[in-house]
Amino acid sequence: MDVQLNPLLHASIATAIVAITVMAILAAAGVFGPRGLSQAPYRGCPLAPGDLLVALGIYLAGIILFQGIALAVFGDAIRDSTLSSRQIAWMGLLSVMLTHLPVALWTVWRAGLNRRAQRTLGLLPRAHPLAEIGLGALALIAVAPLVHLAMLIGQMIAVGLFDVHPDPLAHETLVQMRQAPDAVSIAIILVVVLLAAPLLEEIVFRGLMHNVLAHLLGERHRWTIILIASIIFTLVHAGIVGTYGLGGLFVLSITLGWLYERTGSLWPPIVLHLLFNAVNTLIAFAIEHPLPEAGG
Repeated sequence: MDVQLNPLLHASIATAIVAITVMAILAAAGVFGPRGLSQAPYRGCPLAPGDLLVALGIYLAGIILFQGIALAVFGDAIRDSTLSSRQIAWMGLLSVMLTHLPVALWTVWRAGLNRRAQRTLGLLPRAHPLAEIGLGALALIAVAPLVHLAMLIGQMIAVGLFDVHPDPLAHETLVQMRQAPDAVSIAIILVVVLLAAPLLEEIVFRGLMHNVLAHLLGERHRWTIILIASIIFTLVHAGIVGTYGLGGLFVLSITLGWLYERTGSLWPPIVLHLLFNAVNTLIAFAIEHPLPEAGG
């Protein structure tokens, strides 16, 4: 156990140093205090608790429809546990299209289809698009060591206390992609991971959930809104993310929420979400296809 724990310990120490440095810089800049969001724009989005209840109904209906279609198309393979990687990839895409997409469309429609309403929701940038893209990229640099540290702590707990050695890829979709044998399966999963998930999940969890919570709590309670939405975001992903990875996912969600509240735009969190998934995708490929050693 010691042999397997030591690399985790060494990695945690190095990551902790970077993470503490990043947190100190952010704290000095006032990010964690009330003043960190004092310049956040007022949104006034009309989304209300009733919209969230309807969205939940749409989501549950999507799950039921997905299960029915999946059983009708892949029933034998599901019952025999013989699903191919391509079938799993198609099911993942179908699931997103039947659950996340309808809820996102409902959110956009309820917020209003005119330019002012879409800017209030955050679908239209409030600043120059390149500035919002750059902010999302900078946020990845800042949050990456914090997410990595949280995941390493989870790994150390799993190994040290429970003698469980989790897959280094915390997300089930990345594990499936690593095992996918053909280009079509990989392409389908990439569409889900790099396009559908960042866009649709940010519309739902930031656009819908943050604004409903703001309706209930008031926009002054932005940190409370961020924390509640991040807890829900993390719990929703509990079924597809390894337990040791949930802490890192929570840290990521806090950052996504802060970006949305601070800018009033969905695009910085969408960019961060996309880049975070892209980095993990590259890691998945690197694990499955490591580079040859020099001189080998």
